[in-house]
Amino acid sequence: MKSKRFLILVLWTIAAVFIVTGNASTLSSSGPVLQWERFWGGSKTEEGKGIYISEKHIYVSGSTDIPDLEGTFTVLLKYDLSGSEIWSKIWGGYHYDRATRLYILDNNIYVAAWTHSYADDPVGDLEADAVILEYNPSGNLQRCMSWGNYPGYSGSDGFNDVFAVDKDIYAVGSSEFSWGNPVSLLQKYNVAGNLMWTRFWGPRGRQNMHTYALGIAISGNEIYVVGATEITKGNLDGFILKYDSEGNLIWEKTWGGSKHEACCGVATLGTYIYVVGYTNSFGAGGYDVVLLKYDSEGNLIWEKTWGGSKNEAGRDIFISDNCLYVVGNTKSFGVGEHDALILKIDLSGNPIWYETWGGAYCDVGRSLFVLGKDIYVVGDTESFGAGERDIFLLRYTEKKAHHNLP
Repeated sequence: MKSKRFLILVLWTIAAVFIVTGNASTLSSSGPVLQWERFWGGSKTEEGKGIYISEKHIYVSGSTDIPDLEGTFTVLLKYDLSGSEIWSKIWGGYHYDRATRLYILDNNIYVAAWTHSYADDPVGDLEADAVILEYNPSGNLQRCMSWGNYPGYSGSDGFNDVFAVDKDIYAVGSSEFSWGNPVSLLQKYNVAGNLMWTRFWGPRGRQNMHTYALGIAISGNEIYVVGATEITKGNLDGFILKYDSEGNLIWEKTWGGSKHEACCGVATLGTYIYVVGYTNSFGAGGYDVVLLKYDSEGNLIWEKTWGGSKNEAGRDIFISDNCLYVVGNTKSFGVGEHDALILKIDLSGNPIWYETWGGAYCDVGRSLFVLGKDIYVVGDTESFGAGERDIFLLRYTEKKAHHNLP
């Protein structure tokens, strides 16, 4: 394990907590080289959920608990490509608010989130609303697009991912609406922040039957939504939905076995759709990474699993230079309880290399962005940083393959 060096800058403002930089442990010999790592957090709990690079700057979304203040807040961080923090922005109230993934279009930063603090909650039980926060590159909040409870109803709604194209913003998550159980939620907003349409998918009115949309990708006029659904009580299947730009459902597919599966991330290349997640029904261990390839008609081209004797999960996917990059976590490989995991796979599903990062405790990779030969990874760590759990940001430079995958 490498030595751990900290530089702690205490910024006691609502816009920033602690910044920590240092060195963690990485399983590496050749291939992707860790250029730098950054940690961000205070004495409590932070989570890193999303990453996007635009105009030579890195944007990271997540959540933070601020000491001496009740509640959890959304956080948006901006770095330069050398890993120097430019600003941090906090949003929320005195309940539970968290940001998930983000997307940038025309210098507008769209952050998907859940809010309990500002929910339109006539019942008063502090259920969540779905929120898209729009920032400019200076970190100024431009608008807040929210959707949630209605008079006479209670239930939680939230966004897990967001995508922007052609001046329109699409967000996915889950909604309990009036059914009493969460179903997949897809919404389209125009650039002025007006809601254009809403689409639900999943069993409704069936208590304890849960459906969550976790990822979205758009190619032309084709919208792809992935997530997890309880087809039968206690058994989760992954799903992928195809919509057109008007919100018409073109086809729906589920994937899974007798246990638990989820589709967590999706990306497109040409006429093919690549989906990453995890499976408990197939593979070598308890949970394995699963990677699926579909054509635009919904035909499954291939399915691949990756893992060891313990538990692995794939959480996000990025396509660059005709290769697939997957981020997640592994318990079978690495040095700790759970390590962050990066996989590189060719378009036929053949593994090229893998990389793990972490320490003695639980470290999870949640999203990634590839820019040329550089791979940027965001997640959260219990092994390093200042508090119980901190956001981490890693930059790798790819050179040559290593670690022949099992």
